[in-house]
Amino acid sequence: MPIKKEQPAAKKEQPVKKQAAVQTSDGETEKQQETSKQQEQAPENVIHMMGLPEAKVEASNGGSAVDVEVSGERMGLLIGKRGDTLDAVQYLTSLYVNREKNSYIKVNIDTEGYRAKREETLIKLAHSLERRVLRERKPVTLEPMSPNERRIIHSALQDNDRIKTYSVGEEPNRKVVVALQD
Repeated sequence: MPIKKEQPAAKKEQPVKKQAAVQTSDGETEKQQETSKQQEQAPENVIHMMGLPEAKVEASNGGSAVDVEVSGERMGLLIGKRGDTLDAVQYLTSLYVNREKNSYIKVNIDTEGYRAKREETLIKLAHSLERRVLRERKPVTLEPMSPNERRIIHSALQDNDRIKTYSVGEEPNRKVVVALQD
């Protein structure tokens, strides 16, 4: 005669209790404070998981945006090639911060003023290409860039009536073309 195994008793589902929003003295609810704390800790967690535990992370919450400044040694690892790693960390952090949200919070992560330096470099590149296109009368196609970097190139050259810029290709290999106006 086969022996019957006892089935484990089915777990009773506990009713989910909704947490009441408790208001603090400064008008914020505890849930808002917890969300704010998570927003500030998210980039720190991602950066420490990258193997940069000594990195110092400072976040400032500006309502619809969170600005994060990272400092420490070996920040080149965080920046990556042309800021690719920094962009990826920013994207992951943004996904984490905006999960289960009705509104969108922009996350800006920077280290050692990299973003400002990169913007300055791209603007100089744009003006150099502008002179080259005017001199050689041939369009110039740049290497693939992120949407933000392409936007910087387009903005830098938008005031010149003799030059036009446009993007070609599919993501992630979209490129900016600088050409003479028709």
